[in-house]
Amino acid sequence: MKGTIWTVTIVAILAGVMFAGVSMQYGESFQTRDVVVEEHTLSDTEPITLEYADEWRNMVNGSEEIRRSNGDVLTRGVDYEINYETGEVTANETHDGRDVEIDYQYRVRDDDTEAISAVVGPLSPLIGLLVLIACGGVLLKWIGMLPSGGGSW
Repeated sequence: MKGTIWTVTIVAILAGVMFAGVSMQYGESFQTRDVVVEEHTLSDTEPITLEYADEWRNMVNGSEEIRRSNGDVLTRGVDYEINYETGEVTANETHDGRDVEIDYQYRVRDDDTEAISAVVGPLSPLIGLLVLIACGGVLLKWIGMLPSGGGSW
């Protein structure tokens, strides 16, 4: 009986580690897409929000190009600030009220990744907890804090 419980514990730990690896792989699997020419009017008081940048589609850092109508390219940190997580762009005072065209890239999960993440995602905390409990049991047994008789381990 002892050998069976040890085998089940070791298999549970290995399965949990493999499950975590699959979960991480699919959690970070994105396709990159380009957005060409979104037109906006910059403001130094209210940020504009790019259409395809939100919590489900991550904007690629440094991928934006913001041009004035005359073709001049603006410089991040000098002419505007951008929050890549929210897709918000705020102009400095010099460019307040100017019309601009913005090109950028964003990452989005593909349909297969979304489907797998929908199944794997909610199970991840439970699997992690079970692996933690199994590891704790093995550790306690190893250091001799769990009883060895009576069929419990």
